[in-house]
Amino acid sequence: MRLLVIGIGSPFGEDRVAWDVVDQLREGMPEVAGYELEFQNLAHPSQLLELVKGYDGVIILDALIDAESGTLHRLTLDELKASERASSHQLGVAEALALARALDDLPEWVEIIGIGIKTGN
Repeated sequence: MRLLVIGIGSPFGEDRVAWDVVDQLREGMPEVAGYELEFQNLAHPSQLLELVKGYDGVIILDALIDAESGTLHRLTLDELKASERASSHQLGVAEALALARALDDLPEWVEIIGIGIKTGN
């Protein structure tokens, strides 16, 4: 089973939190029998469309704006669509995943994890 763990964000500032988590997982994740784990960081959700093709499952990590710093939030695609604070990107994760679903390119299993960050206020 091929699983992809994706961190979405900017290489700068607090929005980088998902990249940092993916980097730590890449370095410290033990092998899991029966699973082929891959890790990728993306600067923009639009890159998801091509990247998720061919995987059995995807875990997506992204910053949640103005959520309590360091908190983790497991979100469904519907919750992500409904959340105004979910993404700092113009084309957000929800829209990119919905398009991948419409194109029948979305893996069967998708987990979305938001990581709370506070913005400059």
